[in-house]
Amino acid sequence: MESVIKNSLVFSTINLLMLQFDNSIIKQYHLNVTDTKKNGLNKYSLLVLVLFLFFSGWFAGTYLPGPLHGKSTVLLSEVYGVVALIGGIYGLSVAKNWGYFKSYFGRAIILISCGLLLQEFGQLAYSYLNSIKHVELPYPSIPDIGFFGSIPMYILAARYLIKGLGIASIVKKNHVKLLVGVLIPEIILAVSYWFLLKGYSTEGKSSLAIFFDYGYPIGQAIYVSLALIILLSVSRLLGGLMRIPTLLLLLAYLIQYLSDFNFIFQTIHETWGPGMYGDYLYFTSYCLLFYSLIRLNSALNFSPSHKKDRDQGAD
Repeated sequence: MESVIKNSLVFSTINLLMLQFDNSIIKQYHLNVTDTKKNGLNKYSLLVLVLFLFFSGWFAGTYLPGPLHGKSTVLLSEVYGVVALIGGIYGLSVAKNWGYFKSYFGRAIILISCGLLLQEFGQLAYSYLNSIKHVELPYPSIPDIGFFGSIPMYILAARYLIKGLGIASIVKKNHVKLLVGVLIPEIILAVSYWFLLKGYSTEGKSSLAIFFDYGYPIGQAIYVSLALIILLSVSRLLGGLMRIPTLLLLLAYLIQYLSDFNFIFQTIHETWGPGMYGDYLYFTSYCLLFYSLIRLNSALNFSPSHKKDRDQGAD
């Protein structure tokens, strides 16, 4: 009888301790979610907001008449890339929290950051050739090393996010997500080619120019497709905390796609100008990518299971 009572007491104590442990986990999760909402505008988020408002005001001002209109527009086109530079440096700095290349998330953050830095390289090279060397429209040329080089970075980043979040197993159970993720970008690509490159002629164009004219949208359709697959699959991951970062990443990828396609369209029709709406599209994509890195790092830090990926490393 005594042994039965002792066993019952031990069993009850274990149950009580397990219940308290589960409750502490639940409370911690809700505290994390609450802290995320309260700290939605941390110092880095605030920096993105300030940069966005400052340069947006500058872009709007370039459409106003004035004696400095031309100089202000050129200067703006040369300096707004600082957003990509700061975003890239931020991403590389937080990647250490994930073991750099030792984890899938570390790799994804580094590759997105390198994509931003390559974009800034392209911006600086373009400004140098345009303003100092007086090359009217340097395309294709050295700046495309940066602009086109960011495409494989974004593709690989999305691939590592898929691996780190276990998206592949989710997609295997639901082939509709894979179909939608691939089909929608393909439709966008087809419509873009038909509408923007209608009547496209290769006459007088170098093989490199033709490669970039088609390579940019095709490469970007791939990373848009991967980002869309991630977004369709993360509704329940980390209690839904991954939805905002992946949505921001998808929007940034889409706007980057539109930016490059618009650039190709305007160069073909000889309507590209510095500091105009085309540059504003690039600027917006940089802000979204920067902010997506902030939200991605924040969401991942709230998941003990994903921190194991940082500690154990990736395959």
